[in-house]
Amino acid sequence: MNKQTLQTIKSGTFPTTPEGNIYREMQKQVGIITNDFTAPENISTQKVDMTEICKKNGITPQQYEDYFGSIMRSEEDAALNLASQCTALPGPETSKPQEDGDKAKRLRLAKAKMKMAAARLKLLQINA
Repeated sequence: MNKQTLQTIKSGTFPTTPEGNIYREMQKQVGIITNDFTAPENISTQKVDMTEICKKNGITPQQYEDYFGSIMRSEEDAALNLASQCTALPGPETSKPQEDGDKAKRLRLAKAKMKMAAARLKLLQINA
């Protein structure tokens, strides 16, 4: 993690969709963890087993592993994924509402929620 990646996250804009809302919350959490995007060293590289978080979000551990390559994720993994989303998603001015009935979109939303849960879990561990 470096300051340039943090600045990418800080300047990221997300669509006004449920998924975009989750990414904005992740952006806020990264800002808190890194003292307003100034301390990249505060992002943990310690891996956390996401099995229970997956189950709570209705995703099998195998689905999570297929998507991310491993059931183990770190705060840094989530932050780097968020940084990549800062350029991948359209901004609010070009967004269209998503239909809740689309299975692929629901799966993407669930995966985004799991990333947020991992970031929050690490934040709680840091503050404990």
